[in-house]
Amino acid sequence: MLNTEGIKKLIAIGYGLVIEILNQSKGEGYMKFVNLTPHDIVISNDYMNIKFPPSGIVARIETTYEQKLIPYEVDYGVTFYIPCQITPRVKVVNLPEPKEGVIYIVSNYVAQVVKRNDLVAPLTDNTAERDEDGNIKSVKAFQSYAEDREVLFEYNDLYEQFKGALE
Repeated sequence: MLNTEGIKKLIAIGYGLVIEILNQSKGEGYMKFVNLTPHDIVISNDYMNIKFPPSGIVARIETTYEQKLIPYEVDYGVTFYIPCQITPRVKVVNLPEPKEGVIYIVSNYVAQVVKRNDLVAPLTDNTAERDEDGNIKSVKAFQSYAEDREVLFEYNDLYEQFKGALE
């Protein structure tokens, strides 16, 4: 819920500019987002951009690789050994335990490996806005790789109200 001061700030900032979102819960029914990436994450639509600044903690995956050689017979009696990287172990680093009312913004790799209900990653498909060098400036949505995605929305009955109004 925006207070009068917040509304004045929005008006002062103007249409389409990045609005700094305070990294705190906005009250009952709202989720707190904590950005566990090293980058600003900007979600945009036709009306505004919302920026989630980095929290200072970066969740990541440490991977231990092992290399094996796969024999391939090129010719009779001639064997060529093809190196193959095997990833036997991954370790999640700097990822907080789940906390009620908190959604953690993480990299796609972390979200895909961990698959927790409280993790989202920027949707970096062809809808993402990119600069001239191909770097992502903003995304249109988050994505979840969780097994039970509905948990993300258990606090938000506004979605059902909105959906009902469209039918």
